[in-house]
Amino acid sequence: MNNTVKDSGNRRVFDTGAQRDMAAGKGAFHLLPFFALERVALRFEGGSVKYGDHNWRKGIPTSSFVNSAIRHIIKHVMGFRDEDHLAAAAFNVLCLMETETMIEMGILPPKLNDLYRFINLSEDTPDDTIEG
Repeated sequence: MNNTVKDSGNRRVFDTGAQRDMAAGKGAFHLLPFFALERVALRFEGGSVKYGDHNWRKGIPTSSFVNSAIRHIIKHVMGFRDEDHLAAAAFNVLCLMETETMIEMGILPPKLNDLYRFINLSEDTPDDTIEG
């Protein structure tokens, strides 16, 4: 096991004299919305009971996650409270994000990314730029 501590060369020094590596670019996990995350975690637990642990990681087309996320948001906006529709929408968005990453990493097959692309971006065009 590699026990080497990564070192950016930049330090934060605290009033106590203690030091840590810089935190920038590593994520601000302490800023996450913990009550909302608990609701999403409960949704993951319910899915695990219904389908088994990590079922969604086996490979579900991205369009299925998008469809479900939008449907749950619409249900919430319409006033339905028969289930936690916002947690269900968040579940689907998170699984979509993870699935896209797993496709990019080669863990899941590219055919799962079945969303229609309205914009054909070249490799040198940033994704947030709409050509027109």
